[in-house]
Amino acid sequence: MTILELLRKETRDAHIELEQVSGAAKILDHTINLEQYVKILQANYIAYAKAESQLVPLQNESIAAWIKQDLQAARAEVPNSKEEVTVQDSNLGKLGVQYVIEGSLLGGAMIAQHLTKCPAIENLPPQQFYAAGSPERAKRWRNYVAHMNSIDLTPQESKEIVEAANQTFNMFKQASLLNGIH
Repeated sequence: MTILELLRKETRDAHIELEQVSGAAKILDHTINLEQYVKILQANYIAYAKAESQLVPLQNESIAAWIKQDLQAARAEVPNSKEEVTVQDSNLGKLGVQYVIEGSLLGGAMIAQHLTKCPAIENLPPQQFYAAGSPERAKRWRNYVAHMNSIDLTPQESKEIVEAANQTFNMFKQASLLNGIH
């Protein structure tokens, strides 16, 4: 089993739990209102800022920065994300964090297709976070996959990556729950 197959299998439950509380279902069924959308953006801003802070220096453009632009466009408060958090401080742990961050862009592109069909938020300017897939965003995932496929890992190293990914999914889940998204 490759590390990516292992990550997909071993983080499946955490991924599903996050999806259940993230609020994205309200976008997918087009029932979301502006207040709910802002809460989703705020929760994601906090989670991405925390996750990305563990990847300094960032190799890619900041997703938290995109979300900040979307919050400002909606004239909403940009939350404080300065709280100290450590999911993993090892290079292997960072690969687990990246799995969640880079993989989320794939889901975000799918969600973006529904955003313009939501009556309560259809007048927002084009969004940066929930944006249609682009070659640049697809390349981020392909680069991550290529890197993961190029490294040899021991079972213990693979376990460390999986644990970091699960902790990152949990951090995103907690941000959603704390921000009142259900």
